[in-house]
Amino acid sequence: MSRRPVAVLGVPWDKGANRPGASLGPAAIRHAGLLSSLKAMKLDVEDRGDMAFPAREGASQRAAGGIKNRPEVLRMCADLASHARRLVSEETLPLILGGDH
Repeated sequence: MSRRPVAVLGVPWDKGANRPGASLGPAAIRHAGLLSSLKAMKLDVEDRGDMAFPAREGASQRAAGGIKNRPEVLRMCADLASHARRLVSEETLPLILGGDH
């Protein structure tokens, strides 16, 4: 049985977090050597880059129930789900790097 390639996708997102900085996670994980570590394990790795998001506009909004920037967070989750479905349909194993907490 052959292994599916690992498709690495970054999600540099922090609009739902209480502090900025979580969006730096994907770059920091890559910088720490994730890709070379996966390749050292004899895995076929494809870095698919990062998802792109529009710049934050205005102040953060906290909805009832405590979800910060709820419309944007839900839109990002739907976009990420779409990306992940596409990666699976391409017969890759998605490895998602975050991002938000």
